[in-house]
Amino acid sequence: MTARLVLLALAIAACGTRDATTTGASAPTVATSTSVDTATATSTAATSSPLANEATAAPSTEPARDQSLPRGGILVELSDEGITITTPSGHVGTGCKGNSGVTIPRAHGAPVDFAALTRCARTLKSDPKLATLEEVAIAASRSTPFKDVVGIIDATRSDSQGDLFPNAQFTTPPSSKPTSPSAPAPPRSPPPAPSSPTTHTGASPMSDPVKDPPVILISKTGIEIEDEHTSTTLVDLRGVTDLATFGLPASVKRAGRDDTFIVPLADDLARRRAMVRSVGKEEALRAMIACDRETPYGVFFEVVSTLTASGFGRYDLMVAQKH
Repeated sequence: MTARLVLLALAIAACGTRDATTTGASAPTVATSTSVDTATATSTAATSSPLANEATAAPSTEPARDQSLPRGGILVELSDEGITITTPSGHVGTGCKGNSGVTIPRAHGAPVDFAALTRCARTLKSDPKLATLEEVAIAASRSTPFKDVVGIIDATRSDSQGDLFPNAQFTTPPSSKPTSPSAPAPPRSPPPAPSSPTTHTGASPMSDPVKDPPVILISKTGIEIEDEHTSTTLVDLRGVTDLATFGLPASVKRAGRDDTFIVPLADDLARRRAMVRSVGKEEALRAMIACDRETPYGVFFEVVSTLTASGFGRYDLMVAQKH
């Protein structure tokens, strides 16, 4: 592994696993993250997801609810207006009271009030109806920086009194829209010219992905994958200026701009998966996602979705800084 990264583990608590579903050419709608104090995260791709299959399940006596809301937890949505929380009982109102308004309002350009989020999470956890819930589904706009996603995970996982909602999962960011009804969407910058991935370590073979999990580095300049022997640029993002609005270029997607399946990454992961398939160790496959603090949530989610669809059942979340 090259020494050009400083990897800062996210101190996030253990959480459970939720399935994600792939339909046709679409990538998973929900990508699940399970994390421990060493930043271990788990994600599973399957067609038997209870969350994804709710629309076709047998009639239920449960009240209708947001499809993004996990059965055993709450939904936390971050936008420019602030944080909105939804529980199985309904919307949580301003100040964590009632059911009206943004749960934790945010002035334009102001930082996210993660302390208020932790206090509200504790209030919710104190409700006997919610006391046994453990999951938090995190939703954010495409442009939300990764550092704020980390802040939500940390703020909802625990406080001085103990666990809150330690099992985190990620939901699909909303589609990009014009800034106003009369204003057209900004033109998408052309993707960089296609180029072959750059392997910096010559013809060295890939490492065993079980013994040496690959590191997927997401930065402003591209998406790279590294292991003990190789360092390969999979997606060159130099010159792409609208990542926060539209995500990765359509040229690297399986089904166009709105897809979340990154073909170069999936191809690389498929080769690594094939290395262990014959010995029956696929369940032990894992990877590490090292994100720049400013990585847009939309891009991060596309990487997580591709990992999920590629059969990598575990991934570690890290904040990455280049020397």
